[in-house]
Amino acid sequence: MQLTNFLQILRARAVLAAAVFAGVVLAALTLIIVMPKTYTARVSLVSDAKGIDPVTGAVLPAPTLDSVMATETDIIKSHNVALKVVDKLELENDPLLKTQYLKKNGGVGTFRDWIADKLTGEVDVGSSRESSVINVDLTAADPQVAADRANAFAAAYMQAGLELKMEPARRQAAWFQDQVKDLRSAVESAQKRLSDYERRSGLAGTDDKDSRLDVENARFAEISTQLVTAQTTLADARSRLKQVGQAREKGQLDQLPDLLGNSLLQTLKADQSRAEASFADVSQRYDRNAPPYQSAAAQVAELKRKVAAELATAIGSIRQVAEISEQRTKELQRTLDTQKTRIMQLKQKRDALSILTRDADNAQQAYDTAMQRSGSVKLGSQLNQSGVAVLNAAIPPIKPSHPRPLLYMFAGIVLGGMLSISAVVMAELLDRRVHSGRDLAALPDLLILAEVPHLLDLSPQAI
Repeated sequence: MQLTNFLQILRARAVLAAAVFAGVVLAALTLIIVMPKTYTARVSLVSDAKGIDPVTGAVLPAPTLDSVMATETDIIKSHNVALKVVDKLELENDPLLKTQYLKKNGGVGTFRDWIADKLTGEVDVGSSRESSVINVDLTAADPQVAADRANAFAAAYMQAGLELKMEPARRQAAWFQDQVKDLRSAVESAQKRLSDYERRSGLAGTDDKDSRLDVENARFAEISTQLVTAQTTLADARSRLKQVGQAREKGQLDQLPDLLGNSLLQTLKADQSRAEASFADVSQRYDRNAPPYQSAAAQVAELKRKVAAELATAIGSIRQVAEISEQRTKELQRTLDTQKTRIMQLKQKRDALSILTRDADNAQQAYDTAMQRSGSVKLGSQLNQSGVAVLNAAIPPIKPSHPRPLLYMFAGIVLGGMLSISAVVMAELLDRRVHSGRDLAALPDLLILAEVPHLLDLSPQAI
């Protein structure tokens, strides 16, 4: 279909096109007039997503801005926030809402929840890209009602945000209070066990137990030194006693170093030698019964007795030294064993005391950590500062948001034009007419003899 043919069709059916166009425009105008006016109020909020703990000042892992905004949007449009708006504005006392509730819902469900659901349908939440500003739009039939409800949604949202932060903190604070009580009992029990053990063991503290152990170790070292000396003395005494036994078996007691070093014994032996020489001389001159003979024999016998007695005394002295050394060694060994046992017991006491001390320190550290954390959580549960602030409060809008006359008229004109054209095309398809010679030429089995130009421009009387 050529443009000229199309224009001829429009011209031939201009009445139909005008009627359809006028009907659509009139319908749009009627809609603008009849449609109730609604007003949209906007409140702008700023969300602080710095990720800093307001109590401790610690930097928290910051979530992405998109997730924060999505979360905040869900909270604002939640049923919980809507219920707070209902309570804040006392909408349950609104008779108009009560009438709508009974008419639409028939009394099914609670009136308060129905109002909350209705409010969530009237609110719209949006935010700019890469921005922490949240826009809350609320639509109502009255501009003041729209502003009041928008501001109420902002206040309820901030209150809900505080509750979502404070309620878990309160539960944590209560839990920490119980834990602190248990940890305090554990500290007291650990300290009591430590004190009782110190009293039983006689260890007053770390310094005392270390000094006592040092003293006992020094005493052990001293006893060890004395034992080594006694063992050396015992070995020497046993060696000398063995030499005495061997010399006695060989009859060579006179050659023992201990006896050779005995000055008294050597003096007695020299006197004995002289007495024996004198006796030998007297025995040659006198008879056995002669007084000089008997006197010299008695002197020799006396000196032999003294030599034997001194020899026995010297040997006994060697034996006594050996016995004393052996007894001393045994006593020192027993003392050393006793001291070793005492040191081991002291070390065991010290180790047990160290364990109890470490248990008490660990319990105290756990208690201190829990107390510090409990204080932070308790302070956080009392923190009534929200991370959201109102940037722009909602004010009653001057112009209605719906309907929009210019938009509706523009849409009516565009839609009317499209429908009028469509109606002309449909009418032409259903009822084809000849509008020009070209239409006749297009008909089959039809011969055109002549064409009168401008025939349609003439009046019927002229024809």
